[in-house]
Amino acid sequence: MKKFEQINKYMNPSKPKPVNKKSTIDFLPVSKFLQHTEKSYDYEVIVKFFASNHITIKDFYSDASYDEKCTVCAKKNWLVWRNDFMYYDTLNKCLINVDDDEELEDSPELEQIDFAVYVCSECGAWSTFISYNP
Repeated sequence: MKKFEQINKYMNPSKPKPVNKKSTIDFLPVSKFLQHTEKSYDYEVIVKFFASNHITIKDFYSDASYDEKCTVCAKKNWLVWRNDFMYYDTLNKCLINVDDDEELEDSPELEQIDFAVYVCSECGAWSTFISYNP
């Protein structure tokens, strides 16, 4: 028996393939994006980074130290994904997740950043913390 995708392809060959909504990271919807804290990059770059690295809500952990209330639902139940060794490629406008790499540190188009994404576990609103490390 053929898979559904194969059958659908033969039934509608001229119809464009639908966008896989899972690849846009369901738990970081643009409609629930709140803000950047400190330095700002396009939120699309962050969502694309999470999708291409297969980061899911399971990779987040409870952040009891983040005392801010959610501006949407007023709860304090934040989850965080944090990586202290991130680079932002200013030339290609993308995030790079690498271990300590001396070659990358000397590259003029890479900025080392302190990076975190916070998601409200109650309503799904999310924001980012991005700080430049010269």
